[in-house]
Amino acid sequence: MAPALVIFDMRTGNLERLDQYLKFHQGIPDPDVAAELSQLISGPLSASRYRLVAIEHPETPAGSGPKARKLAPKPTDDQLELVAEYERALVVERGKKHRAEKACAKTKSVSLAKVKRARRAVRDHEGQQIRAREKLLSALAIPSDRS
Repeated sequence: MAPALVIFDMRTGNLERLDQYLKFHQGIPDPDVAAELSQLISGPLSASRYRLVAIEHPETPAGSGPKARKLAPKPTDDQLELVAEYERALVVERGKKHRAEKACAKTKSVSLAKVKRARRAVRDHEGQQIRAREKLLSALAIPSDRS
């Protein structure tokens, strides 16, 4: 198969001859065909009206892609109250997190694990809110104040 025909077809958006060429030669022995394929993949508009992009195969079974990220649930009022108490205890305990957690648990009469779960829930939700805000700001091209 003549490389010139393959190149002509690629320039018109037809990749059937390229497929036959690749199968016949088991690769791309001609540097002109390789260069034209490179132009289709990442070349400028002046090189070709077409762009070669990868898409999901139409025969891919449904649900085989990555799972959607779960949103962190909004913390409950009890969790927010526990975290507020923890932050007060953190000041009293001079930044010692473990001591502040214990003091908070004792003050609120809850388990240490419950305080840790509340902190994690609030942290995850706040982090999610920050990421969403930054995504929105970047989409609007507004510089973030967290520089």
